[in-house]
Parts: sequence; structure tokens; C-alpha cells
Amino acid sequence: MESVIEFRIKDTLPLKDLQKIAKKLKKDYPNSQNIDEYGVKLESNGIDKGGTVSHHPKGFRLNSENQSEIVIITPQSLSIASLAPYPGWDALQARVADAWKIWKSISGTRIISRLGIRYINRIDIPLNESKKIEIEHYLTFYPKVPLFSLPYTFTV
Repeated sequence: MESVIEFRIKDTLPLKDLQKIAKKLKKDYPNSQNIDEYGVKLESNGIDKGGTVSHHPKGFRLNSENQSEIVIITPQSLSIASLAPYPGWDALQARVADAWKIWKSISGTRIISRLGIRYINRIDIPLNESKKIEIEHYLTFYPKVPLFSLPYTFTV
């Protein structure tokens, strides 16, 4: 369904740097959305005093033309995602390398506090009411339940 690689840095980048990174990535990711944070503060002391709304730009979400490749840029992170169907590890690795070069050329050397890789997959298993589903037919790594009868006594 999705593969994601995320770089997170210890400090934060200013918004102007995020804008520069987004502008340079625009050729590969022409669809752009702002990521904004809104806050609402209500004040009341038994009397309606009203409230305030605050707005803070937090980054950018960039999408490829076909919406299958995504880059998310925030003050502390750069995430590159690929949606199914996957073009393969080599294609994702090339996208990550390109985005990282642009990020690094603008942000300079930064301490990486986290590097994450995540895959979200789906396995379609046909349902047949007359047959039991054997999970080992679909996965090579799966939970196993030990075979013993209850009550079981441990001897030390």
C-alpha cells in the first residue's frame, strides 16, 4: 500500500528554507499543498470574552503528477513516500537521494535524530467458508501457538 522513508533532524529549519526546498522539488512533484497548524484560544471568566485564532505554516506536501509519489517537508523532517503499485526499491531509493540532495543543499549539515523506513502492505486472502485458512500458506513469518493441552504443569 505504501512505503515511506523519513529523515528527522534534531533542530528546526526556518520556513524560508522549507519554501526553497519545495520550490526545487516542484519539477518532480508539481502538486503542492501547504501544511498549516491552527490554534483556537477561548477566554472566559464567567463572562464571554471571546477568543483568538492563530495560524502557523508548518510545511508542504508535494505530490507527483499521478499522485503516487509524495514528499512531506516540515521544519524537522523530510518524508518521501511511494504508493502502490510500487515501482520498486531502486526507484524509491533514487527519489530519496534526489530529495535528500536538495534538502541538504539548502539546510546544510544537520544532526539526524531519527531515520525511519516503513512499509504498509496488504495481502488479499480469498475467503472460502468450507476451507480453513492456513496462514503459513500466505506468510513466511507468522505467530505460532504451542501445542499442549490445558492445564499444563511446569516442573522446575
